[in-house]
Amino acid sequence: MRAARIGWTAVAAVLVAGAVVAAVGLRPRPVAEQQPVALSTATVERGDLVETRTIDGELGYGPATELPTTLEGTVTWLPAAGAAIGRDSRLYAIDMRPVILLVGSLPAWRNLAPGVEGRDVRQLEENLRALGYEGFTVDNRYTSRTAAAVRDWQQDHALLRTGEVELGRVVFWPTAVRVDTVEATPGKAIVAGDVVLHHTGTARNVYAELEVEQAGLARAGANVQLAVPGRPAIQGRISRIGNDIAQPATTESEAPAPEEPMITLTITIANQQALGTITGAPVDVQLVGDRRNDVLTVPVAALLALREGGHGLEIVDGDRRSIVPVETGLFAAGRVEVSGAGIEAGTVVGMAA
Repeated sequence: MRAARIGWTAVAAVLVAGAVVAAVGLRPRPVAEQQPVALSTATVERGDLVETRTIDGELGYGPATELPTTLEGTVTWLPAAGAAIGRDSRLYAIDMRPVILLVGSLPAWRNLAPGVEGRDVRQLEENLRALGYEGFTVDNRYTSRTAAAVRDWQQDHALLRTGEVELGRVVFWPTAVRVDTVEATPGKAIVAGDVVLHHTGTARNVYAELEVEQAGLARAGANVQLAVPGRPAIQGRISRIGNDIAQPATTESEAPAPEEPMITLTITIANQQALGTITGAPVDVQLVGDRRNDVLTVPVAALLALREGGHGLEIVDGDRRSIVPVETGLFAAGRVEVSGAGIEAGTVVGMAA
């Protein structure tokens, strides 16, 4: 992933403010004596001020997970890379018998047969019910009725109608999967523990990194604006925030100094169709930070540095000009929040050209 790129409007605003402060501060004088220095004017505006930052992200399916087998035999069928596999579909086949994907968060860890009880039984029964098989109760007990439904399911997949689910015949995963890479080859003898393929989720997400000191900008569930090459603006949502901390080198000569810790963001996109066929592309991610609603703002360049400290504005009223102190708030998008006596929407203020 590319390093985070700062597109931080507030930072730019502060830098401009600093330049103005430095320039004006060369000739500080009391408010009452300070002379107008404006070469142009601007207007005090009322509205919302939003702090934003643009960082780099990458569009893709995310890290791949390896899928090892617990069976032994000869590989007789494999899916193609990029194939999407949903509930009750083949992941691969050994000795002409398929290994089936079912939905669930608990990995298969034992044979399932009459008399067995547990959460894995309920998980299997929930899948059978979702697939339309009936005649049993969805609970934690594997009964003869469960076995009857399993035999019907086995028949539909050309499996031996044993009424039992051997370990390795089904793979439980929380969602549908996409085949990332295939490790095995047809005709190859395979044993328990061999990796058959690597898989990812089927949805494209945006993955980005954020500097730790800017972690406050990332809120789980927050909406963000995405700029994908060649596509209109797309809305995403921050679904996961994690820490990716660089490990220090074991010795000074083995590796360079560790990188700065970064916050990793996963951004989901509900409208997958808006992406077209694009994947693996760079994406600009616009994060929204502080927000001030219905406040008075002026361009940052309108601020003056006062000798006694703080900032002021030069009020322009026809040929009359006066300098008044103001309180500043949020800097964003080249503007700054201001308040003070005589400052209202429509007030004309001086501004350095």
